[in-house]
Amino acid sequence: MTPRSFATRQFRLLARSVSQPVRAGIAGGMARLWPRLDMISVKVRHWWQLRSLAQQFATAAAAVLLCGMAILGFWVSERIKQGVVHNSAASSALFMDSHIAPLVQELATDGEISQSYRAELDRTLTHAAISNRVSAIKIWRTDGVIAYSNWHEKIGLKFKPTPNFTRALGGVISAEFEGQYHEQDSRERALQGPLLEIYAPVRDRSTGRVIAISEFYEAGASIKVALDRAEAMSWIVVGLVTLGMMAALSGIVARGSRTIEEQRNRLTAQLTELSMLLADNRELSQKVRRLHHRTAIINEKLLRRVGADLHDGPAQLLSLALLRLDGLVPLVSPKPPEGSGGEGVQASAKGAAGCDLEKIRHSLQDAMKELRQICSGLALPELENATLADVVRMAVRAHEHRTESRVTMNISELPLVVPGELKTCVYRFVQEGLNNAFRHAQAQGQATFARVDAGKIRIEIRDQGPGLGVTVEPGTRRLGLSGLQDRIESLGGTMEIGPAVDGGTCLVAHFDLDRLTTMDAEHD
Repeated sequence: MTPRSFATRQFRLLARSVSQPVRAGIAGGMARLWPRLDMISVKVRHWWQLRSLAQQFATAAAAVLLCGMAILGFWVSERIKQGVVHNSAASSALFMDSHIAPLVQELATDGEISQSYRAELDRTLTHAAISNRVSAIKIWRTDGVIAYSNWHEKIGLKFKPTPNFTRALGGVISAEFEGQYHEQDSRERALQGPLLEIYAPVRDRSTGRVIAISEFYEAGASIKVALDRAEAMSWIVVGLVTLGMMAALSGIVARGSRTIEEQRNRLTAQLTELSMLLADNRELSQKVRRLHHRTAIINEKLLRRVGADLHDGPAQLLSLALLRLDGLVPLVSPKPPEGSGGEGVQASAKGAAGCDLEKIRHSLQDAMKELRQICSGLALPELENATLADVVRMAVRAHEHRTESRVTMNISELPLVVPGELKTCVYRFVQEGLNNAFRHAQAQGQATFARVDAGKIRIEIRDQGPGLGVTVEPGTRRLGLSGLQDRIESLGGTMEIGPAVDGGTCLVAHFDLDRLTTMDAEHD
């Protein structure tokens, strides 16, 4: 390994060992700084959200307008400064050119100023009109050599051209107030007070060609006073205009903010009133549901009582009448005639009475059978310990037993625990739907479906009868369906009836599980 490569390697190791602690320190500092910045930003956002619309606008507008005022103020001040400096430089250059240009015309031919003209320039600078105005002067040749200076030791020196010198060489008057320091300006910068440095082209009187550059320094105390006054006035005007804009805009936004705040307060009051009305409506709705629930219970009890009364009253009387009729049958039975014609007439009369009695007996038996079916339909089986699927099966089996018909069942998984009111409602729904299918469709294609679909219990009764043709309107439904619909809606469900897809009639009930749970909790 060469000494140079060894030194390079050692330098890299040293830089790496130094940079690692530095990087660690920066990372640690940033890790401590970020939580503070985040906390500050949270506080600022919280403060901003607590402000009204007018305050937010005033804050944002103040920031924007102040920035705009600063930019505009600096721009206007700079333009005023440039204008004052340029005007002063132009007038001074014109004044000096009238005194200097005739004395330096020989630069166009000889390239230097003779001693006699230098002496004349010295005398010119001692005139009161010039000495009170100009502190120093230099006459430059176009190649950057000083042809004349009131400090004679600089004559013949050559310096690097400055930007102002270059612009003046192009025929443009250039000036700079308290400008940058240059090497050739060391004596001039030592003078007291502010100075206006002016570069003006000196032209050949015959051709107009630039033959020299005059550089002179004018006392700038009066210019500085004028600049300060103009800058102050510009800032005052810009500030007043900005304040006026802020006041006008803030007034407009404040008025709009008050209007918005009043509307917000009115909306808040209306929203509060609406919330109270909604709460009252919810309470009334709950009361209506509770009344529906109690009405359903009372109706169910009434149906059971009517069924029991029918069974214990008219059904027993009809049974007694049938027993009495059975006892009268032997008395009216006709006997074959054995003797006279009178006995034949009497036997014929008994036969006619026996036929009428038999008709009455059959009518009473039919009435008894129908009354027992009505009683069995009014009375419910024990549903308390049954699941919802068992309730559907019990209703279907009772219908099959009562009508001696066949019903197709398709029961999917149903909730195991449901309110007792729902069990009663579902039993009555299946019972009424199958009764209608048996009555109007002559038991053709009776089917029952039960499942849970999208959070809702769906119970469906179908048949393959002649059908309805169109959906039945709520006002045209029969008494049984209307009462069934009221019972279903009291549990927050819905009922639909219409034609089935494959013909016949379809009766559907939906129950919302979440709503049933809420209603069950309210009842508890």
